[in-house]
Amino acid sequence: GKFDCLFLTSQNVVRAIVDRCKSSNLSFPPERMPRHIAAVGLATAAAAEKAGMKVDHIARGERGRALAEELAPQLPNCAVLLARSDRANPDLPEALWQIGARVTEVVAYRTLALAGAAEQILDEIVRGEIDAVLFFSPSAINHLVEKIGKDRLRQVSARVTCVAIGPVTASAFRAAGVERIIVSQQASVSGILEALSQCWSQEMQLGVKLG
Repeated sequence: GKFDCLFLTSQNVVRAIVDRCKSSNLSFPPERMPRHIAAVGLATAAAAEKAGMKVDHIARGERGRALAEELAPQLPNCAVLLARSDRANPDLPEALWQIGARVTEVVAYRTLALAGAAEQILDEIVRGEIDAVLFFSPSAINHLVEKIGKDRLRQVSARVTCVAIGPVTASAFRAAGVERIIVSQQASVSGILEALSQCWSQEMQLGVKLG
């Protein structure tokens, strides 16, 4: 095939690739799948394997950049296909270019702003009527900042437990000036729920809000 490697940075990317093949009446996995497939995190790897892809490498780190760092010796002059969100962090492709990989980026899916019923939920968050909000991507935080501003977000975080799915999402909070964050150790739904559960258990024991 045209590419040596396919890098999968999230479960959303896996779903987007599978859906695109189905909508184009293509079999999956396609015959010309890249020889090597690498994934960020166990959840992404599991989604890929379930879809029929054979994952050769699972990044030990939870950041996309970890793929470039861990596979650096194999990547010079390697043709890498990088399918991601339209709002993905530029760190990974930049690291790949520096190593000497030949990178092709494609937008696998687009992240859309809040609309309709989501606006009502946003109002409830701002009023402190929701106990916890789980953030699964930096773009979700960026959208929230666009809607309510950094000052209001900091006020909200003092009343609402904010949980980030991994360090990249947490860094978007810190960029907005929010330090009261719970960060999941694993970038998965079960990981973020476990982080929230542990936080609330500790708060009940100590009688204080953590984060």
